[in-house]
Amino acid sequence: MIYNKAKNPHATLSFLLILIFALSFFASNLWAANITADKLEHFKKENKFTAAGNVRIERNGTVVTAEKATYYQTSSEAILEGKVTFEDEHALINAEKAEINIDNKTGKLFNAIILLKDKKSKDTGQDIKYRFRGDSVQRLSADHYYVKTGAFTTCESDEGKDPDWCFKGKNVDVVVGKRITANEASFNVAGVPVAYSPYVWAPVLTERQSGLLFPAIGNSSQKGVQFSPSYFWAIDENKDATIGLDYYGKRGLGKGLEYRYIYPDSSGKWYGYQLRDNRLNKNFLEFKGEHRHTIGDVKAFADINYLNERDFYKEYARHQDARIQRFLQSSAEASLPGKNWRLYILGQSWKDLKAPDDRIPQRLPELGYVLNPTPAGPFVFTMSSNIANFTRDRDTKAQRFDIHPAVSHTLGDSTTLTQKLSFKETIYNTHNTQVYDSWIKKGAAEYSASTLTRLYKQYEGAIHIVEPSVGYRFISGTKSAPLLDSTELFQRMTQAYASLYNSLIMKGLTVSLKAIQPYDFNPQPQTQPLQPTKLEAVISGPAVLRFDATQNLAKGRTDSTNSELSVKATDKLSFNVGERYNREANIKLYKAGFDATISKQWAVKSDASYDFKMNEFRDATAKVIYSQKCWALNTAITRRPGYGTQPAEFGFMVFFELKGLGGEHRFL
Repeated sequence: MIYNKAKNPHATLSFLLILIFALSFFASNLWAANITADKLEHFKKENKFTAAGNVRIERNGTVVTAEKATYYQTSSEAILEGKVTFEDEHALINAEKAEINIDNKTGKLFNAIILLKDKKSKDTGQDIKYRFRGDSVQRLSADHYYVKTGAFTTCESDEGKDPDWCFKGKNVDVVVGKRITANEASFNVAGVPVAYSPYVWAPVLTERQSGLLFPAIGNSSQKGVQFSPSYFWAIDENKDATIGLDYYGKRGLGKGLEYRYIYPDSSGKWYGYQLRDNRLNKNFLEFKGEHRHTIGDVKAFADINYLNERDFYKEYARHQDARIQRFLQSSAEASLPGKNWRLYILGQSWKDLKAPDDRIPQRLPELGYVLNPTPAGPFVFTMSSNIANFTRDRDTKAQRFDIHPAVSHTLGDSTTLTQKLSFKETIYNTHNTQVYDSWIKKGAAEYSASTLTRLYKQYEGAIHIVEPSVGYRFISGTKSAPLLDSTELFQRMTQAYASLYNSLIMKGLTVSLKAIQPYDFNPQPQTQPLQPTKLEAVISGPAVLRFDATQNLAKGRTDSTNSELSVKATDKLSFNVGERYNREANIKLYKAGFDATISKQWAVKSDASYDFKMNEFRDATAKVIYSQKCWALNTAITRRPGYGTQPAEFGFMVFFELKGLGGEHRFL
């Protein structure tokens, strides 16, 4: 092996020294500040620059302007005076005077206004500006500020004018991406203090942070003055909770707690509420929860709902759907899915919100196996089977085994014929009964067939589709058994039907009509062979009309109708009207509503329902929304119907929103 010696080692050393010097010179110029001014002087001994008139300093993406400046090149310290601006990727600062390090972005700001770099609001998509000011501001780091006495807002304002709203306080501490805190704070509207707190907290440029939500304030003819504050607790990235109070001047104080969580294999939320109603002399309790869990292939869920008093929702539910529901259901299930099957265990219980519920069968538990549609040559097999325990305080209790296999076959192309044959075997072991035998076994066979064809024709600008079909269904006779759920509704039947679907599709407009006429060959004593005709219609275009009705031709009457018309008159105005009628349930209800955007700031929403049978308005709500760029005020006026001896309730609620203070708009 031969080594080549350097001919001149001194030359190599000289080259390395020159290279190091060149790199050092290049680096120092790369990171040096770029300074321009009307008058600029450099003091070499101190490596200091003094500048006056239109001063501009640029360094590492930071831009500083002032009327006068002293800049120390070695330390990057700057003393700035007169119309000072400082802008980097974090903030835009205006001040009368500043002593700041341009590199580490720390220092003192005097009579300063800090505009934090904006982010889009999660709710509106609009840019939200975060502003705070103070006579003396310390910038402790790029995203940390301290103000002895200062103000904070997300509102823009003209020079010399107060913003629409702001917080003012002492010892103001701002950490961008986390929070702002202050002591001895006041909430000011147009410069006027309207609220005081010894301590204020608000999130800044973040979506999830702990803090008090803005309270809802209102009044009700039945409950009196209402004040509902709540506290949002961001426990962790995957867990949070909300603690709330509802003060009702005429009733009492409600306390609520909601806890939410999410993990890779589970999620859920749980809620508890308690209120002692002084007027009704009742202690209301509500508990509900949801949990979803996955363990390997096993999926499980639990939906729990509990009320200790049936009339709680009629008194305190905020939504109409909760007030009118008949049953409160709780369920829990674990299931193991296969390629084309599912094994499950299920528990269900119900509470009747209108009457004593000791006669309602509780399914505790049910073990079942389901075979999903499985092709086998030209046939498709399905099966459902389960064994369940039904218990209740009164009436028949039972254990039930049910199996229901089925095979179906379809042939044809433009005209199809589908046939299905199934068998149902059910065995009961009954208790607590004098009506039924201890053991009941009943079986039935079911056959159904239907044929359908599609006819269509295409015109210029339109397509016309017609689908006529006929069908037949037969169920053999079955024995009498206690009514536990829909399984017992599988009764003897010999029925045929004819159906016609008609649709016209045009550009911007679709009209669809469907009529079904059943005929019962073995009618019940109280029914006719010719069953009620079912009609459905949908018109979709500039307006959407949905209509369905049940017409009893044998008795010459209408048994039920449901209709709804929705019209979007303009981009800023839409309205809807509807009607619901049911002869058997003695319901005849009308409803109407509209949604109007009057201007950039004002919007109005309203809906109401009128009970023609009771000759009175039911639920009615009117909402007025006034929105500015940095705040909004929502006012809701409501009417809730009475029940029993309780008269109708009138009330209003006010919600105040400060935009930009995180997704929950919370404060403390």
